[in-house]
Amino acid sequence: MYYKRRYPRKQYQPCAYCKNYCDSKELCETCEQAAKDETIIKDETGTWINNPRKGNEHKFFNPEKIYYIKQNLLNNIEMQFFEYVRDRLNNDFIITPQVNLQTIIDTNTFGRNDELYRNVDFCIFSKDKYYPLVIIELNGPQHYNNPYWIERDKSVFKILQACNLKHIIYKNEDLKLNEDLINLIHNEAQKALKMNE
Repeated sequence: MYYKRRYPRKQYQPCAYCKNYCDSKELCETCEQAAKDETIIKDETGTWINNPRKGNEHKFFNPEKIYYIKQNLLNNIEMQFFEYVRDRLNNDFIITPQVNLQTIIDTNTFGRNDELYRNVDFCIFSKDKYYPLVIIELNGPQHYNNPYWIERDKSVFKILQACNLKHIIYKNEDLKLNEDLINLIHNEAQKALKMNE
């Protein structure tokens, strides 16, 4: 004998954030609480993501610190290199010092990409679209005898390799400001430009 249900069966669906099945409209109870606490938020596409600011307040303005402008963006060797290359690059390219990887590289993830919060000494860009073509680093002795810098450089190399972004490294003591250096930079920039046309 068939009995009609007194109450309709609950409809279960995946939570929009954690994907666990729940009977709420969009978020499960746990994620609903996280949304109230702003631990998770909607991004510009309407997708629920971890709030990059939550729990990372120390990574933003700190009223207990004194902030001031640095006197020198580049050391003496970097300044000599920059002026020499800038004055000799052909009109298709621009050299920019102290470029943060986060400004030229993206990932397939939302939120902070902490591994990209590192500066490289110089980047050669195409003049028309400001597209990154070649990264240049001038390395002092700390890059070869300090464990932090050694690991940092390995990480940067892997990131640039994953993007197929050319990476030229000069030891400060081996750096020679001459036409060979300019020709190498031009050649590598031209190759990268052709690959990305």
